[in-house]
Amino acid sequence: MPEVSVVIPTYNRQHLVQQTIDSVLRQTFRDWELIVVDDGSTDDTSDVLSERYGSRIRYVYQRNQGESAARNHGIELAHGQYIAFLDSDDLWHREKLQRQMEVFGAFPDVGIVSTQASWINYEGLLLKQPPHGHDQSDEVISWDDLVLDNVVAGGGSSAIVRRTCVDHAGGFDSQIRFGEEWDLWIRIARHYQVRQLPEPLVFFRVHRFGTRSWAPRAQEAGNLFGEHRAILERAFADCPHEPPRCEELKNLAFARISLRHAIVDLALGNAISGREHWLTAIRLCPGYAADAEVVLQTIVNYATGYASLAEPSARVAALVAIMDRILANLPSELAQLRKERGLVVARSFAEMAFSAAMNEDGGFARRCAYRCLLADPSWRSNRGLLKILVTGGRHLRPQPLAL
Repeated sequence: MPEVSVVIPTYNRQHLVQQTIDSVLRQTFRDWELIVVDDGSTDDTSDVLSERYGSRIRYVYQRNQGESAARNHGIELAHGQYIAFLDSDDLWHREKLQRQMEVFGAFPDVGIVSTQASWINYEGLLLKQPPHGHDQSDEVISWDDLVLDNVVAGGGSSAIVRRTCVDHAGGFDSQIRFGEEWDLWIRIARHYQVRQLPEPLVFFRVHRFGTRSWAPRAQEAGNLFGEHRAILERAFADCPHEPPRCEELKNLAFARISLRHAIVDLALGNAISGREHWLTAIRLCPGYAADAEVVLQTIVNYATGYASLAEPSARVAALVAIMDRILANLPSELAQLRKERGLVVARSFAEMAFSAAMNEDGGFARRCAYRCLLADPSWRSNRGLLKILVTGGRHLRPQPLAL
């Protein structure tokens, strides 16, 4: 029997999934099986994988039921003592499995081992920005860490889970579309230790201008935040802490969701619900939801995310309009931030400038850098931004991967 079962769910990614499979085949750790669960693809995935890989992989087809159902199907078919998950557009460093299995050997009680994740663009080139998970300084991820945010880096592509832990937790909830990995990690962390390697051993593929923002589609935002709240409700129904600590942690966790929901609603023009969610966040945890730096970075993340979805010629105007909508509806506790509009706008244009440079759009990167300096001249001391202004950001161009 193999020690590790690698489960790859896929849907209509016949080209990308081949790169993903190849990154598994290159692993220095060899005691594994690879299960590809095709969730109802309508392209040539079946023929392409059969012709290229034959018996080296186990390919199964199911009618389209969603990613969680595909992963659960893979778990049911797995023979390994450990389950490694990998999305069909991401890649692994050749030493990923080996390094993680060493951790399982050193810590017999650990349930999940993950790694940090580097970012690659759609073409598979390495983006020059800090890896996902770099701000998780501790190698042990607690249940408290997880209920506040999904700090297991790399989405569904970095974690290896002990099979007994998956069985105990009950697998992925196929009713959840937004945050199904987060939900499972929380349930496992309630009873088992979670550890994260400090090395980025996963290459997480993102689409153009998607490196730092997760702007939900207008028609999906309500469902996304609703499911996140449901995940937290389930988590806190089995909270490991006594009431005072549990209540404090719960208020902070829900305040974080409410603040994000508020800023998304305001960015989309839903002023009434946006203000309501913000007031809820402040009521739950004023020290968080009225913290100027926290709010500023959250505004920047979502504002630049939504602006980047506009046509290239309209992105600057879209960013300014989104910022104005958000700032016009700030609660009274953040009135000072409204007065510092230049600071907020500058930070947003700086974010767009660096993102555009990493995506090799030098002209737009220069334009954003210039607008940043107009809004807040103090950015003249930022050497990276000045390089973008002069060269279009050649120093930030993505580089080939060394797998």
